[in-house]
Amino acid sequence: MRISNETKVGALVTVSITILILGYNFLKGEDLFIKETKLFAVYDRIDGLGEADPVQINGLTIGRVNELSLSKAQPGKILVKFSINPKITVPEDSRAQIASSDLLGAKVIRILLGKSDSLARSGDTLASDIEGTIQEEVNKTILPLKVKTEKLLGSLDTTIQVVQYFLNEKNKENFDKSFANLEMAIRSFTNTSQRIDTLVKREAIHVNRIMSNAESITANVRRNNKKVTEILENTARVTESIAESDIQEAVKNAEKALNDFSVVMGKINSGEGSLGLLLQDDKLYKNLSDASGDLDALLKDMQDYPGKYFRIRLGKSKSEKKKEKEDKKLRRQERRQNN
Repeated sequence: MRISNETKVGALVTVSITILILGYNFLKGEDLFIKETKLFAVYDRIDGLGEADPVQINGLTIGRVNELSLSKAQPGKILVKFSINPKITVPEDSRAQIASSDLLGAKVIRILLGKSDSLARSGDTLASDIEGTIQEEVNKTILPLKVKTEKLLGSLDTTIQVVQYFLNEKNKENFDKSFANLEMAIRSFTNTSQRIDTLVKREAIHVNRIMSNAESITANVRRNNKKVTEILENTARVTESIAESDIQEAVKNAEKALNDFSVVMGKINSGEGSLGLLLQDDKLYKNLSDASGDLDALLKDMQDYPGKYFRIRLGKSKSEKKKEKEDKKLRRQERRQNN
């Protein structure tokens, strides 16, 4: 049977169209012969992600991006549809992260596996994430350095201003004077140190003696430690005896004596008794004064004229002489008897 040219052309066109459709879908990441798992993710931005870009897990390509479109449910965000090999299981809490695959900026969707026991099914939407770009990472590193540099420049500027202030002519002169005074103070301190050193050397003997005396005192205290302890114990016993004595009764007696003394002083002040009359009665005082004056006059008269008051006798009487002879005679007889 002869096939016409028209039939051949039609078959060729059909095969070509089929190959074109299959190739287009393959380029889009869709395989018509394999039933793939369709998943979704919503992003604020996609940073150059395109259709047919790979989907990877730990660098292994498991699928491709199928479609990019604006989300109708979340206006302003981008809905990304991608498919993965149905043999690959993905936990439902996994994240679909847009990341760079090389330094030229090619993008991939990197699946960051979660820990859930439940698996994502076809049609589910995974949580989205975007890896920072090189510029963002550099900015994160450089920004703190920039802030520190700005602070350093500010501090350096302040330091330069302070240095300029101190280096003007007036302050320079003040600095010279200050350094000169400091030099003089150091010299004075050096001289003082030398004098102290000389004094210490000269008084070293006295210091040694003082230390020796201190050691001797310490040794004496150590030797007499028992006696010191006994003295302290005796003192403690005396203190306890004083504390145990009837101090309250003594205080009461003293208070009573003071009260009695107050009563006596009151009577004296009121003119009662001889002492009170002496203090209060002017006549008694005058009489005593007159009597004292008369007594002084009598004593003066006795001194001037003793013959008026005393009988003066010269020599001994006969009876006294006779008695004295008898006494001598008796004493001689007693001595003879003793011999």
